[in-house]
Amino acid sequence: MAAVAVGCAALTLQLLLVVVWHGAVVGELFGVPVSLQDRGVDAVATLLVVLTSAFVVGDVGCLAVRERRAELADLRVQGLLRIQVAGLVVREMAILALLGAALGAAAGVTLAAVLDGALAGV
Repeated sequence: MAAVAVGCAALTLQLLLVVVWHGAVVGELFGVPVSLQDRGVDAVATLLVVLTSAFVVGDVGCLAVRERRAELADLRVQGLLRIQVAGLVVREMAILALLGAALGAAAGVTLAAVLDGALAGV
């Protein structure tokens, strides 16, 4: 979940830098001059972070299935179909990913608001 949160926070900050600040912002933060600019390499790095977080979610899903193999077998014995058991695992991973994405987006927007407020004074 943390990987997804970091990926979404990076993506949110990248999008806000491009959309809200039109690719560049200059100001002063804690008395130190600051200049933020959008570069192509930043977009590539953000994309890599988001892709890496997707792989992490998949890996966590595989580990969850391995660790709970007996529990999932019990569900099959109780009459659940394979597709139903798979649906449970997929829903669990989706909930974790969405929770991480929501936390990351909130963190990105909050950090952008703090930066915008701190940089607006100049």
